[in-house]
Amino acid sequence: MVEVFVLITCEEVNEEKIMNDLTKITEIVTTNRVKGPYNILVKIKGETIDTIMETIALKIKTIDKIQYTLTLKVKQDI
Repeated sequence: MVEVFVLITCEEVNEEKIMNDLTKITEIVTTNRVKGPYNILVKIKGETIDTIMETIALKIKTIDKIQYTLTLKVKQDI
């Protein structure tokens, strides 16, 4: 199982709509509003990094009013 966090930047007035759109994506485990240079923090779990990146590209980045995303992969302990 692979985990990533996605930081999302948007205008504050669009946060509520984006949060609502994100809740419809089944691969997302948690969604939180945050303060700072990013507005929203999303946690995603998936079988492979490829399936997660597909979710980000096809489901998250296509949401209207998202300006920028930053993806952080959780380091797997060996």
